[in-house]
Amino acid sequence: MTADEKFNKIFTGIQLILEEMREDRRQAAGDRRQAAEDRRRSDDRFEHLVREGREHMDAIRRDGARRERQTQRILVRIEREGRAIRRSLDEHTVLLRHIARRMDAGTNGRNGNGSHRRR
Repeated sequence: MTADEKFNKIFTGIQLILEEMREDRRQAAGDRRQAAEDRRRSDDRFEHLVREGREHMDAIRRDGARRERQTQRILVRIEREGRAIRRSLDEHTVLLRHIARRMDAGTNGRNGNGSHRRR
């Protein structure tokens, strides 16, 4: 083998190594692009999940606030109705006492059978 043949063989080997290096760089660049794309998709999914979580928590807060307002309204209505019932009972108690006094007056001060007592 002559020096030129040896040189050509070495030069061809170097060219093959350089081509492999270029291919490796292209492959690495493609891998980096794919990794960047995967990362972007992952980030997008994460941001979407975070956004959904925030929307869900906001809905829970709004729903909680709405329930609190409804509860307060119901409690106010219960209190109002309770007062109306109390007034009605007080009025009926007054009427019943008045009726009882009239019935006692009809017995000329006697208690009769004792079923009507004054308070």
